[in-house]
Amino acid sequence: MVGIGLSTVASGIVWKWELAKTQQQFDRRADNLAFALQQNIDEYAQLTQALGAFYDAADRVSRADFTEFSQPFLLRYPGIWALGWAQRVLASEREAYAESMVAQGFRQFNIWERNADRKAIAASSRAEYLPSTYIESQEPFKQAIGFDHQTP
Repeated sequence: MVGIGLSTVASGIVWKWELAKTQQQFDRRADNLAFALQQNIDEYAQLTQALGAFYDAADRVSRADFTEFSQPFLLRYPGIWALGWAQRVLASEREAYAESMVAQGFRQFNIWERNADRKAIAASSRAEYLPSTYIESQEPFKQAIGFDHQTP
C-alpha cells in the first residue's frame, strides 16, 4: 500500500513537472512568434514611410518614377499585393486630370466609385476626389485606376 501511495505521489509530481516544462516551451515559442510577427509588421510599416519620404523629396513623381520605386518592394515583400498613390483632385481640376490620364494611355478614363449594387459608376459631383493614380501590382489591382477613395 505504501508503495502504491508513493508511486501515485511521484507520478503526480512528474506530471506537474512535465506540464510546467511544456508550458514553458509553449510560452517561449509564442514569444518568438510574436517577436517575429512584430518585426515583419515593423518592416512593412517602414515601406509606407519610405513611400511618403519618396513623395516628400520629389517635386513631381511620374508613373515611371513610381514604378521604378515600387518594384523592388513588391518583389521583396510577398505580403504586399499592391502599392498605389491617390492624387487629390479638386472638382475644378477633374476634367484636366481625366485628360492627362487619357494622354497617359488610359482610354475612356473616368474617376469612378461603386454604387449600392457594387457596380462601377462615374463618381458623383463633389468638392474633391482622391482617385487611384498610380498602382503597381498584380493585374487585378490595376483595374482600380481612377477609383475615388473619397467615395461616401
